[in-house]
Amino acid sequence: MSQVKGTCVKSVIEFGSKRGGGEKWKDILAELKPEAQSLFSRAILPGDWYALEAYHQLLVAMAKHLSGGDPKLGIEIGRKIMEDGLGGVYKVLLGTGLISPKLIMSNANLLWKRYFDKEILTIAEVDIRHVRIQVTAPINPPKVYCHALLGGILQSLEMVGAKNTVGQELNCRQTGSESCEFLVNWT
Repeated sequence: MSQVKGTCVKSVIEFGSKRGGGEKWKDILAELKPEAQSLFSRAILPGDWYALEAYHQLLVAMAKHLSGGDPKLGIEIGRKIMEDGLGGVYKVLLGTGLISPKLIMSNANLLWKRYFDKEILTIAEVDIRHVRIQVTAPINPPKVYCHALLGGILQSLEMVGAKNTVGQELNCRQTGSESCEFLVNWT
């Protein structure tokens, strides 16, 4: 079973409850299978691991109730995850200018392992102004999840000074590809 770290889940729940308020959050939880409802109704521990399938359910329910089903809500969610995950000491270090966008993307797989246990992030190509990233895993994700990955990439780059970040998903596991593949450019 694939899992996601609690820090990621905690950020998503904070995003959903803040964006939707109490009533919408109840609607989101009601949309989930009973196991996922139970999981996300109690305190989330940042250091614990949570079922990726339940996390996917949460993202789909959030897109349904917070954006009329538009999976692009995931971009905002991914940005929130990275803003939280790279906050504090990391944010100070990232803001020094000592870490370039190319350097952070070259080492993105090291950060990735902190969040996902079975998904594999591969840097297919990285240059001074672009990166091509592939993500593979045993289960296929919903589209909102893919957008969350893209949002996380964009936020990470912007936190180290990249400007005009633009990204797209070239291939997707949801549509039969072996990996989700993203191309991101910046200035």
